[in-house]
Amino acid sequence: MNRKNLKFFIGGAAVLGLVGYLAFTGFSKTASYYLTVDEALLKGDSIVGRNIRVEGLVQSGTIKWDAANINLGFWIVGRNNGQNPASANRINIVYNGIKPDSLIDGVTVIAEGKLVSPDTFHATNIMTKCPSKYEGKPFEEHKAAVGVENEGA
Repeated sequence: MNRKNLKFFIGGAAVLGLVGYLAFTGFSKTASYYLTVDEALLKGDSIVGRNIRVEGLVQSGTIKWDAANINLGFWIVGRNNGQNPASANRINIVYNGIKPDSLIDGVTVIAEGKLVSPDTFHATNIMTKCPSKYEGKPFEEHKAAVGVENEGA
């Protein structure tokens, strides 16, 4: 390898290393943990004040929407707890922003923000997963309606 090629190789490696370092540090600073309600409650104080994402089911009857002040509050429970409020591990979600149209009792929610106490979460973003009512029915149930006799047709 001559001197000119060696300089090109070293320069390219330095640029590639710098880009990799910047990508890694940028990602690690903006990365959010994704925890279930049960996992978040187990971690307790160790995650208070950190940016995280937490997933759970909206507990029935807990949605409180103040349209005048655009404040939303509700409780989420772990999947294993279902909608049983008596035995549920739960977290209170507090959000200042527009209420998602699909936010209803029992829907799966992912809240992004900070845990301010072991059971209170201040969300900066609320995402709901689409309920199963939007999923299509299996092909078998539609065969007669579309006049298909067998799957090969």
